[in-house]
Amino acid sequence: MGAINSSPGALVLFDIGGVLIRWKDERTFREVARRSRVDYARVVSVMTECREGLQSGRTTPAEFWHRVEEGIGVPLPGGRERLWVGEMARHAVPIAATFRIASQLRERGVPTGVFSNTDPSHVVIFRQKRWFAEFDPWVLSYEAGAAKPSPRAFAWAERISGRSRKELVLVDDRAANVEAARARGWRAVHYRNAREARRLLAAMLRREPGQ
Repeated sequence: MGAINSSPGALVLFDIGGVLIRWKDERTFREVARRSRVDYARVVSVMTECREGLQSGRTTPAEFWHRVEEGIGVPLPGGRERLWVGEMARHAVPIAATFRIASQLRERGVPTGVFSNTDPSHVVIFRQKRWFAEFDPWVLSYEAGAAKPSPRAFAWAERISGRSRKELVLVDDRAANVEAARARGWRAVHYRNAREARRLLAAMLRREPGQ
């Protein structure tokens, strides 16, 4: 495999959940279903619908949980706001191999950032854990007012990064986000595992001579 080399002007933006950390919202869904004694499928449907407003910044975490309780039809006992944060803090795990890719990119002069569909309560954990301290910029959906794959989210990334579309590279595990990036003129890697992502990035950003 060729080494990842510098690509003039490139900025690589990594998705967070499923790319930089192992985390599934299903953990929170199951905990809510357990506490409320509401059918899991119903909880998933309600929370997925309510999460869109949370991640796009249209609702606060408190409003999100109020809407969830309305949707499932029962109040959640104690600490509902901490559910979203607590489950992530306990169970999310950095994907070391992807962090190594990002470190290698920076060593070769390619800056790295994050581009995530997320909300203020999860960002509290990111800052506490300092997982992404070496990544800049942070492109966060709730600040953009829209989540990937919305064009508005990509436009926000372009604005705060100060980069042209051809300079931006997205690494994301969701095909819809990858397709949206490419349609906008970005380069993109559909993340399935770190080994393949490293190979694709190496080819995309040019291999070092002799590799």
